[in-house]
Amino acid sequence: MQVQQRPLPPAGRPVRQRRSRSSGVGTRAIAAPVAASFGAAGSKTWGVERELLLERLANLRTIVPVFAKELASARRQSEELRTENDRLLARIEDLQRQSARGR
Repeated sequence: MQVQQRPLPPAGRPVRQRRSRSSGVGTRAIAAPVAASFGAAGSKTWGVERELLLERLANLRTIVPVFAKELASARRQSEELRTENDRLLARIEDLQRQSARGR
């Protein structure tokens, strides 16, 4: 499949984002035009941009699973810490009751 290459939009014109159907919020202008990130307008083609985006996507596909593992580990650890905290609080209450009886 041949991808048709298109030039970038002219520099200085903000690119409009598509309106989200669920949010009901109107479109908003992006502060920096897309072409500005590629130097002079039209100096690179959309095909080159596509390649850069594919590289970034491949990088994200390697990073996201690592973050997912760390998140799962952190959730497990936080549950363990909550359980330990509850046990220690119960122990403190028992010791305070024993101390109050001994007076």
